[in-house]
Amino acid sequence: MIDLSSSFLALIVELLNVYCILIDIYRLKSYQSKFSDLGMMLTLEKFYTDYDNVAPTIFEPYNRFMHLGAQAIPKDVKKICDLGIGTGNLSAAILKYIPDVKIIGIDRYGPFAEKAESKVAGLSLHIRDIFDGPLPAADYFVSALTTHHFETPTRRDQLEMIARKGRGFVNFDIMLCDGLNLDGTIDLIVEYAWRTYPCKDTMCELRNAIKEHDNPMPFEEHIDLLRSIGMKVDVLGKENPFVVYHASWPTKN
Repeated sequence: MIDLSSSFLALIVELLNVYCILIDIYRLKSYQSKFSDLGMMLTLEKFYTDYDNVAPTIFEPYNRFMHLGAQAIPKDVKKICDLGIGTGNLSAAILKYIPDVKIIGIDRYGPFAEKAESKVAGLSLHIRDIFDGPLPAADYFVSALTTHHFETPTRRDQLEMIARKGRGFVNFDIMLCDGLNLDGTIDLIVEYAWRTYPCKDTMCELRNAIKEHDNPMPFEEHIDLLRSIGMKVDVLGKENPFVVYHASWPTKN
C-alpha cells in the first residue's frame, strides 16, 4: 500500500526547495539589474574609475574608520602628509576636524590623486611613489589602504621610517588578523564584496587582483614594531581584516 502522506510531504519539501532556488535567482537578478542600471556592476576598471562609490561597499568599515583616524589627530597639528592619498577621502575627513591644517599628498596613481585636489583645499600634490624620494617634512603622517602594498623585504623598514618622521602616524588598512593567512583574509574581503556584487566572475577577478598586488602585514607585526621603537599605539577600530590605529611619540610635542 502506498503511503500517500509520505509522498505528499516529500512533494512539499521538493516544492519548497524549488521555491528557495527561485527566490535566490530573483534576488540575484534584482541585484544585477539594480547595479547594471546604475552602471555599478563591479569590474576592476569600475573599481578604479568609480572608486569613491565602490570602495565603501567592498571595505565595509571604510567611512567609519576614516573618521576614527581623522578624529585621533591632535587639533594643534599644522601639517599632515597623506601617503597614498588616493582620491583624498582620509584627508577630506581630517579637514572636517582640523580645517586649517596643511596637507601634502603623495600617490603614484595620477587619476586617483587628481580627484583629491577637488576635495582637499590647498593640497600640495606629488605624483610619485612614496619612496621614490625623501618623505616631506610634516607633523603627522597618515595613510589609508596603502601599507598593504609595501613589499615584504622592506616593509618593516618603510613603516619604521614613516613612524619616525613625525609626531604621529594614523593608518587604516587591510591586515592579517586573528591568525588568518592571506587566503583567509581574501575570503573575508570577497565575502564583504559579495553582498553588493553577487557575481562569481567579479569575485574571481577581485581575488586574483588582491593575490597579485597586495601584501598585507600581520596586525601584530604593525603594533609590535611601533611599540618596539617607543611609540604609543591605540587601536581605534578592528573589524577583521580592516584595522585603524593611531601611533604617537609620548615624549614629542
